[in-house]
Amino acid sequence: MPRSRERRVTVTAMTLSIIARCEETGRFGFAVASCVLAVGTRIGAARAGVGAVAVQDGGWLHWRDALLDLLDRGLSAAEATAMIALADDAPASQLAAVGPTGNASAFTGPRSTPVTGHLVRGSASAQANTMAVPDVPETLLSAFEAADGPLEHRLVAALLAADTLGEHGPDYRGRQSAAVRVVPAERGRTPTGDADDPHVDLRIDDSAHPTQDLARLLDVHRAHRHLIAAGMAHDDDERLAHVRRAAQVAHGERVVAPLLGIRTALAGDADTARDLLREAARVNPATWQWAARSAERAAAGDPGADVLAELVREAASS
Repeated sequence: MPRSRERRVTVTAMTLSIIARCEETGRFGFAVASCVLAVGTRIGAARAGVGAVAVQDGGWLHWRDALLDLLDRGLSAAEATAMIALADDAPASQLAAVGPTGNASAFTGPRSTPVTGHLVRGSASAQANTMAVPDVPETLLSAFEAADGPLEHRLVAALLAADTLGEHGPDYRGRQSAAVRVVPAERGRTPTGDADDPHVDLRIDDSAHPTQDLARLLDVHRAHRHLIAAGMAHDDDERLAHVRRAAQVAHGERVVAPLLGIRTALAGDADTARDLLREAARVNPATWQWAARSAERAAAGDPGADVLAELVREAASS
């Protein structure tokens, strides 16, 4: 039975999205950008071991769970999207789904917001509405296919490529938010927070340049995974190596930069650590307080702790 209009929650602002299954790892994910606040909470959904979906251009938000439930019951992506497309008001919507096997599938209703379209190639689908130019789906898929690295990086690369279209990007009204989410291939697997956690869930809720900010956030995310690995390291050399890798990925980031200086001092390199800590203090004013606490917590008699404590005293007296 059709639901009342008063109970309906829709997404009608311009949206471009891409969903995909990684053929190497089996992971699922989506990336989305839109002229709407916090689009990451509203368009896509992904479930470990089941698939990824997108519902946009006026579609009901609960269709996301409905699509995933159908995939979870063994229906193909084409069967799942076809079933939802028969629901009330689907002709004014865009739907896309990809499951653990077979190709992705998408549907663009005949009454969707112009200019609207989708494109499916293999285990990926791109869809967009209110486009400033008509080739947004092709650009999304081509960039995704050409990109290297983990699934989340290829999905965000697709959004960045779409930003080059049109005078002000793919949407003639601009964009406000963007998001990327990736889940593992194993059913029921929950996030662990470990350095090798296959889950990724990042979003930019309000920005003048959301896709660029999302790409930067993805680098920060990767750097922080190195920091998690540093915290689990078995010795100081391994710990410092992970922090250095984090700094290579996100140089000057306000958590990475102080830790790089602190770990360098604890390794006994006072001259390098001094410069690193001064640089870090410019992006994070709490750097010297952090360094002081780290020196206090270091093992008694640790020569690196003495180096760090001396640098803290030196900074306090300057």
